[in-house]
Amino acid sequence: MTSAQKNGSGSKVRNLFPILTWLSNYNWKDIRFDLIAGIVVAGLIIPESMGIAGVAGVEPQHGLYAILIALFLYAIFGSGRRSVISTPSALALLTASAIATLALTAYEDVLAAVVTITFLTGLILLIMAVLRLGLLANFISYPVMKGFLFGLALTIIIGQVPKLLGIAKGEGNFFEQLWSIIGSLSQTSQVTLALSIIAVIILYVLEERFRKIPGVLLLFIIGLSASYLLNWESLGVALVGFIPAGLPAFSVPQMNPDLIFLVIPAAIGIAFVCFSESVSIGDEVAEKHNDEVDPNQELIAVAATNIGSSFGQGIGTGVSMSATHVGDNSGSRSQMTLIVAGLAVLATLLFLTGLFYYLPEFILGVIVIFAVKGALKIRLLASYYGTLRIDFYCAILALFGVLVFDVLVGLLLAIIIAIGLVILRISNERGTLLGQMPDGRFMDLSLHPEAKEIEGVKILRLNVTMFYANAPMIKKRLLDLIREDPRPKVVIIDMEAHYLHLDISSARVLEKVVKEAQEKNVQIMFVGVNTVTMSDMEKQGLVELAGRDRVKETIQGALRDVGAS
Repeated sequence: MTSAQKNGSGSKVRNLFPILTWLSNYNWKDIRFDLIAGIVVAGLIIPESMGIAGVAGVEPQHGLYAILIALFLYAIFGSGRRSVISTPSALALLTASAIATLALTAYEDVLAAVVTITFLTGLILLIMAVLRLGLLANFISYPVMKGFLFGLALTIIIGQVPKLLGIAKGEGNFFEQLWSIIGSLSQTSQVTLALSIIAVIILYVLEERFRKIPGVLLLFIIGLSASYLLNWESLGVALVGFIPAGLPAFSVPQMNPDLIFLVIPAAIGIAFVCFSESVSIGDEVAEKHNDEVDPNQELIAVAATNIGSSFGQGIGTGVSMSATHVGDNSGSRSQMTLIVAGLAVLATLLFLTGLFYYLPEFILGVIVIFAVKGALKIRLLASYYGTLRIDFYCAILALFGVLVFDVLVGLLLAIIIAIGLVILRISNERGTLLGQMPDGRFMDLSLHPEAKEIEGVKILRLNVTMFYANAPMIKKRLLDLIREDPRPKVVIIDMEAHYLHLDISSARVLEKVVKEAQEKNVQIMFVGVNTVTMSDMEKQGLVELAGRDRVKETIQGALRDVGAS
């Protein structure tokens, strides 16, 4: 093997295992930041994962098993320097919805179904990684992504409000949960509400006035200590409660073919939500620090964490909005935060399960709300209204898609909106009329008054690839030019922007244009045609119809050929 081949192989290995790069280049001066962030993250996701396990329909320890495995695996495979893997509530909700349709009665069957869904989710993500489908993340535009994250943050926040009021959590979408809260206000625990307000004030002051102090960690310690010393449980304050001790029993998930057939559609949806959330949330934080998240590597990372979680009898895992923002706000500098958090989870399972018994649930709720409030970018969304209104409406539709339906439907709506917007814009492409500038360049007539049309010549530049959706609009524009009075002698079609195959619909449109032009004694010339497009034009008889001498490399060449330069 040559040196170049060895370097290439080494590069591929490092790309597959990002830990080999970031750990070897780790600045150990950052360890104190990652240590604090890791402890804070652990303090959040340990009780959070326990609660989310209950949402998925299994016992709390299965949430801990999931994050124990996922934290270390994401540190190995993840591309997001400040992304934090956990057990997102959206995945648990989708899992619970799938389980509900199975009408299972025995807990062992429910657990087996949850583990099967987690494994299949990881397997689907792995297949997507092999096929390098990370490009799917590009289907969500920036405004739509912001709207989606806004809606997701509101959904998370409304789920935490009952903890601050000391009331039961409602079910359903955002508005149903809001209505449930309004209907339960009379049952509010005055003690819990008062303590929640104090906690909000403490954390707000710490974050706004004392930013160098890890506010989340300090609030966590204050809440846990005060609850233990003042016996808040006797005052009716809800606590996290008992956590079973010990490590998970690792085993290969039992695959029941009948069960797989029933849950595979849900697993596909969960996999897509997991990937999209992970990339969207990772990009959100990475953007603040001029970092980047590799979508294809994220597929590998979340595939590994979900498959690993299923081997440890855990629930679905993905990049968590609340945990990621908590880690970032606590000073996280790298994936070392995840290793610290993973060690904290390991220590908790082995030795400290009794410690979190006294953690008040409202403390967790306050921490989560502060963590995701950064995604409530009201001014940013409002700015879209003044710049490009269609992007504003798309962002709002994505936002309400999450609030009215659920995360999966909201995400699919966001993607449909984004794709529809692209198709709408491209399908309205009519081309740009060009004129010649004093320096000889050809520019858009509508933008450059100094550009002048050449007598008897119309030059139409296609600004995007021509395909079946925009072919009718381009056809109408070209026929209008041919039918103008006075009639032009030459119509030049600049196809430099068309870089894909020419589909049959587009070829038929150009055929119609060439035939009518020939009937009216107007010359049609093509310029800037690339090799792929030229091959398609030849196969479909367009070159023979128009004449091979009517295809030129440049506008200047076409003008010289007709004696109009």
